Amino acid sequence: MKTTPWSFFTLFVLLLFSTVSAADGVPQRYFSMNLHCAVGDWQKRLDKVADEIARFRPEVMGFQEVCKGENVDTGAYLRAAIESRGVEIRFWKTADTHTSFVKYQEQLMLLSTHPVVSDSEGTLPSMPFLRNKYISADLGELTLVVTHFHFLFPTIRLRQYAALTKLFSNTPAIVMGDFNSGPSKRESKPFRKAGWASVFPGPTFPSSKPTKIFDGFWFSPALEEWSKQSEASVVLGDDPDPASDHLGIILQTADCLGKSGD
Repeated sequence: MKTTPWSFFTLFVLLLFSTVSAADGVPQRYFSMNLHCAVGDWQKRLDKVADEIARFRPEVMGFQEVCKGENVDTGAYLRAAIESRGVEIRFWKTADTHTSFVKYQEQLMLLSTHPVVSDSEGTLPSMPFLRNKYISADLGELTLVVTHFHFLFPTIRLRQYAALTKLFSNTPAIVMGDFNSGPSKRESKPFRKAGWASVFPGPTFPSSKPTKIFDGFWFSPALEEWSKQSEASVVLGDDPDPASDHLGIILQTADCLGKSGD
């Protein structure tokens, strides 16, 4: 597993793969970020996220704390901003989770530049007034999952890991999102015991001075070798006016599913 900061090597790899059509094969570039709902000047913040996505050109994008309310739809705004920068979205899905900041419907959102065979959403073990969910999308060779785990109690996160273990351990899958704890914490034991591999790039929260490892990617047991050829990085960390209270994360994978490298 490689976990390095945004580097010259990463930029070189991204340029190398930028000629690969989003319609070809399994996705190689992934992006995930907690968007902090509609706090502050959210249009300005989301434009920064869209700029970073236009630079990185991810094929899969997972977002947490997308918010919708009266005259506010951060998911629709971000999707339009991404497409206006030349990234074609071929699949998008949102899933309502709970009421946030009293007046907003909080959501998850999954975007893909690849066509999707089927998709689903589900509720994870959580509290009645603070639901945690997941969205999954089946691309045929690979299942993509975005989620946002409980922010407070490790015992609830343990149950959430256990639920996803049962759902996705027997399929090639990548789970991305805000797990509200690091991959070595006790609550991640169901994943680790089942053979999942973590690729977390380092601290992402709070964005002004990151000290906590919350955001990352998990590869199901069938993708263990693929995870070893993947590099994760933290992005949007140099801005004195952060795009969110979390930093974004990107993942660059090998050039085909399960390839061992030559």
